[in-house]
Amino acid sequence: MTGGHTHRTASLLAMLSLGIAGVAACQPAPVAAPAPVTAAALAATKRPGDLIDRTPMTEIDPGLRATGARVLRIRYRSSSAWGGAPVAVSAVAALPGGDPPPGGWPVVAFAHGTSGILPECGPSLSPDLRGSAGPVAGFVAKGFAVVATDYEGVGEAGIHAYLDDRAAGANVVDSVRALRALQPGAVSNRWLAIGGSQGGGAVWGANEAAAARAPELHLLGTVALVPAADMTAYVDLASAGTLGPDQTAAYVWMLMAQGRGRTALDLNLYRRGSAATNWTALSYCYGPHAQERVDALAKITPGDLKPATPEAAARLKALFAGMGLPKQRGAGPMLVIYAGRDSFIDPAWTKAAIARACAMGTPVEAIFQPDKGHGDVDIAPALEWMGHRLAGDPVKAACQ
Repeated sequence: MTGGHTHRTASLLAMLSLGIAGVAACQPAPVAAPAPVTAAALAATKRPGDLIDRTPMTEIDPGLRATGARVLRIRYRSSSAWGGAPVAVSAVAALPGGDPPPGGWPVVAFAHGTSGILPECGPSLSPDLRGSAGPVAGFVAKGFAVVATDYEGVGEAGIHAYLDDRAAGANVVDSVRALRALQPGAVSNRWLAIGGSQGGGAVWGANEAAAARAPELHLLGTVALVPAADMTAYVDLASAGTLGPDQTAAYVWMLMAQGRGRTALDLNLYRRGSAATNWTALSYCYGPHAQERVDALAKITPGDLKPATPEAAARLKALFAGMGLPKQRGAGPMLVIYAGRDSFIDPAWTKAAIARACAMGTPVEAIFQPDKGHGDVDIAPALEWMGHRLAGDPVKAACQ
């Protein structure tokens, strides 16, 4: 992969889903939900990344179909965010047509932006993968085997740990193992990962988890676009009543996830008024109820989401801090692209997270685009960077 090739493929990621919580009300018809994974089927697996089952996807986006790829919905074992117990996670796997090259197809793990927090919100349950089919098709067409995890609790039964980067990172790493098991010997152990927003935090988390979680894999690098790396300051904004509309949407789903995963957490300390009244409607993603969420968000006032006490705010900040990054040195180099006009993430938060990662020894190259927003960053540098990592070129001096 060369720089020239990169520019030709820049448009392939135009559909990259970056919005943290901006799920549209009108979407393609969903694929029929699969039968739940039985306890026996999960117990039959031995380690994170083991395949549980695979199902050919017959209803897929025409662009992805045109690549000639073998596209499957897979389910694999991962570790739950809520205590580490084995859990079934779903993903889309796409293997290029034809024979693999010597050493196997290199891998791209694609981490999607927010699609929702309920099982029915999974990209693998939509023919166009909730807008991710374009990027997946683009990478497949260039000779990559691609895997795109849904994350725990999205696509399969479970409780989604929304914006928990460590949990999502584990799901990403495990998905690469599962992909390689589909056709042993045909898929390389060399892999790259790219994701935006929620997915940006997920691939950052995968970078930090990769060495210990999957030492047999060779991580070439990860690209985090406008990553949700550290959202602790959302609690301060909620306390001050200054959350923006987009931040409000994300914060509500963060609260919901924590309330579901931590039964001892009293959500009434963090919600009241219209937020409490419309709590169920605020959980929806796609389908006939999606507009209800849009309407419910419009009714929320600043006071509806203020933590009831300083102690409640401190507890929530501690929970959010536990989900954020960085936590340790990464396994490979990382590119972070972030924006100055991001309506979800203050660029100062990302800059501080990058500095902490550098101090831990992770080689981070950062690109700040001051005039871009959360959903329109220029990704051409990301694709070029990935090409250099695949070619084995030296990593540009970073963290300076």
